[in-house]
Amino acid sequence: MRRAPVAADRATRNIFRQSPRTANPCPCPSRALRLAAHMTEELRHMAQHDSLTGLPNRALFSDRLNQELSRARRHEDQFAVMFLDLDNFKPINDRFGHAVGDLLLQQVARRLRLAIRESDTIGRIGGDEFVVLMPELAATEAALNVAEKIREALRQPFQIEDHTLLISCSVGIAIYPDD
Repeated sequence: MRRAPVAADRATRNIFRQSPRTANPCPCPSRALRLAAHMTEELRHMAQHDSLTGLPNRALFSDRLNQELSRARRHEDQFAVMFLDLDNFKPINDRFGHAVGDLLLQQVARRLRLAIRESDTIGRIGGDEFVVLMPELAATEAALNVAEKIREALRQPFQIEDHTLLISCSVGIAIYPDD
C-alpha cells in the first residue's frame, strides 16, 4: 500500500498558521480548500489506479466496462474486450528478482499505452494480466489489428538494467454483442 506523500502530511499540519500580525492561528481557507481538493484527487487516483504501472485497476476498469455496456445497448453498438496474459513472466521474476519484474511491468504498460487507440482503456487486473476495452468498435478487424499491434510491441526486446528480456503475450478477444 502506498503512503500519502510526506509533503501532504506537512501541509495538512500547516493549514492553520500563525499570522505575522497576531499570535492567534488564522485559518487560510483558500489554501485549505486547494489542499483538500488536491488530496481528494490524489486519494481518488490511488483508489482507481495500479500503483506500479499507473494504469486503471480492476475497479476502474469494471466501471468503464459497465458504462460501455450501457452505451452499447442503448445505441445497439459493438465493443471489444481483450484479455492479455504475459507469457514467461514468472521465470523472469524468479530469475532476476521482483525489482526487475516490476520494471518490466512498467515498460510493458508504456508499450501497451502506445499500442491502443486514444479512446481505449487498458487496465492491470493482476500480476501479469492486463485488459483492454475498445469502445465504439467500427469493425471486428479493428480489434484484431490492435491485438496484433500489442503482440508485436511486446515481442520487441526489453532492456532492463543489464538484462535483455524477451516476452510475449497471449490475447483473448470478446466482441459485444456477438460473444
